[in-house]
Amino acid sequence: VDDPRIHFSLVMVLTAKGQSSDALQYLEAYVRNHSDSEQARVLLASLLSARALQIEDQAPPEEFRKLAARIELLNPEDPKGYLVRAEVLMRRQPPKFENYVQAIVLIENARLVMPEDADVERRLAVAHRDFGWKLFLASRKDLAMDHFQKFLKLAPANIERGPVLRTY
Repeated sequence: VDDPRIHFSLVMVLTAKGQSSDALQYLEAYVRNHSDSEQARVLLASLLSARALQIEDQAPPEEFRKLAARIELLNPEDPKGYLVRAEVLMRRQPPKFENYVQAIVLIENARLVMPEDADVERRLAVAHRDFGWKLFLASRKDLAMDHFQKFLKLAPANIERGPVLRTY
């Protein structure tokens, strides 16, 4: 059967039933056989992004990086893919200022598409906080204070503010 609607319906049913691994396997096979299907690539990127964000704390860094690269290849404009790529940038060792700048840009891009998403707000706040600390430790205190201020403005109530407030 070559009707993509049937394949997409099956993927949606599997996902709704909590069988996201099966849905991913099925969609990966579909994309391999129909690489010209933009709809399939977009849907696969979306499912992979959701999966990556679920496992980000348990995934080995190299596996997480490969997953981010796959998502970007499938759909460079996937909003949750922006979050996955931002996380990869902020985890890179040794940490570099430009990685944090790029990560913040990616999270801001996700925020444009998902302005009411609490997870995006939290990630943006954390990125500003972490970048602020990197700048602070590098004696770039004026820039650090700018990022701390953004963190304090964005941070939800359940994120610890004490250390930043004591420094700010």
